[in-house]
Amino acid sequence: MSYFASIGDKMSKSGTALLFIGFISMAFTSSGYAGIIFSENYDAIQSGWNCSDTLPSGWPSEAACGSDTYDGTTHYYGEITSGGRTGNSLKLWRHNGGFSEYGGYLGKDLTEAEFNNHYTNLHFRWYIKFPVGWDCNQSSAHTHKLSRLNTATTYGGNPYSTLYFDVKGDISFSGGRFTLYDTQEGGVYYSEKTVAEYGVIDGNWHCYEIWFKLNSGTGVGDGELHLYLDGVEVGFKIYGQQGPLLMGFSNYDLGYPSGVYFSRFMPPAIGNLTEGTWNFPTNTWYAVEFDDYIVSTERIGCHKQLAAPNAPKNIRVE
Repeated sequence: MSYFASIGDKMSKSGTALLFIGFISMAFTSSGYAGIIFSENYDAIQSGWNCSDTLPSGWPSEAACGSDTYDGTTHYYGEITSGGRTGNSLKLWRHNGGFSEYGGYLGKDLTEAEFNNHYTNLHFRWYIKFPVGWDCNQSSAHTHKLSRLNTATTYGGNPYSTLYFDVKGDISFSGGRFTLYDTQEGGVYYSEKTVAEYGVIDGNWHCYEIWFKLNSGTGVGDGELHLYLDGVEVGFKIYGQQGPLLMGFSNYDLGYPSGVYFSRFMPPAIGNLTEGTWNFPTNTWYAVEFDDYIVSTERIGCHKQLAAPNAPKNIRVE
């Protein structure tokens, strides 16, 4: 896959600029961008898209879709409109007493050709904006899901395992902790600080990165599992355990045999409160926003924006 740079805000539309753009587009195939296998910044999707519309190019699936009228305004569970980091963003709308399961997000199943690349070492990067006051009652399950990744042994086969990125550990979202849980390995790992202590419920964009590498073979301790927030690695502990703080898991036996590969990404998502309810401070609509989602074989880091899948444009280098 190749990508074209969009630098119109930094260069005039002269012949020199066009030559420079052509040079940059070729350079990406041999630079750090070569590792990217999927990206979406929502800017190529018509503003006003909602989850009842035709799926955007490059997205093969989506969650349940519905709409609701509340406080005199109607929203769909998922909408793409202006207000993103560079243009549009995906907004998942919720309100007190409303829908609390997965809904409105877009899902990425690997094509057969992509699956046959047999990816076992991937980096996932996206931005989330939690509005001020975003919170919920997480009920007895104490879970607010944010994303999940699936593996499989064959294309189109049932998931072999699932990696969950959630908030757990407290009745509230703000008092909970970011968690990583891989069903194959079995441990639930809790961030050192609460969501509120990380300061991300502030109405601003924050950068989230997950690095997940499967074992290269049965019993081989070379797996990796890491979470970065705004470019800084998050420390983890097994909940309730008085052990040392772990800065991710390196050269770790995650329990995977050979022949297991990434198969599906459920990127930007919220919900599945498992009988929980939203607990916002006012009775109006709240939206979590998502932008600049990238899947790569190399770490991307923050501040890079790439285009929609199969629509290589609007790349920025900052």
